This record gives sequence, structure tokens and C-alpha cells, in this order.
Amino acid sequence: MIYIHSSILPISIVSWILFFFFFILFFLITKYSFGAYVRPFFFNPIYNVPYTEIPHPEVLLEICEGVEIMRASEYEGHRKDEVGLYNFLLGVIKSSLMLRRITDRKKNN
Repeated sequence: MIYIHSSILPISIVSWILFFFFFILFFLITKYSFGAYVRPFFFNPIYNVPYTEIPHPEVLLEICEGVEIMRASEYEGHRKDEVGLYNFLLGVIKSSLMLRRITDRKKNN
């Protein structure tokens, strides 16, 4: 039997392991750092839609505040008024034409 002892083989294996480790590390760092900057352009979080997609959301936000005020109030028939305002808000949000008409106008000062 002939045994060949070479010092090149272990260095070669270690260098390949290090190469793949650093390649994967570089890939992951690039993916997550680049993805953090690119992701907001393609995926808008749902809580930002009223502020970024609707031109003038102040009217809708005032209606939402009105629903909250009616929910906290204690006068006679406040639940009925709250439900009526809530249904109006849902009707505005469901109808794209009404939503556009309400939010395209600038608020008159």
C-alpha cells in the first residue's frame, strides 16, 4: 500500500469552507440590507394607506374621530348615532367614487 501525504488537501478544504461561509454571509447581509430599503417601495403597510395613497385623508380621519367620540359619549341614543356614522364611513370606503370625491378636495381654510 502506498500512502500519499499532502499538506495541500487540508488547506484546500478549509479554504473552500471559508469561501462558502463568507459567500453565504455576504449574500445574507446584502439581501437583508438591500431588502430593507427596497421593500417599502413594493409593499406599503396597511396602516400607511390613508396617509400615502389617499390625497387628503383629513375628512376620513375626522369621521373616524367622530365615531370614537360618539363611542365615549353617554347621551341618550349615542349608540344609534355611532352606528349610523360608522355605516356612513363604511359606505364611503366601499364606494370608490364617493371616496375619491371626498378625499380629492383640499380642506377649505
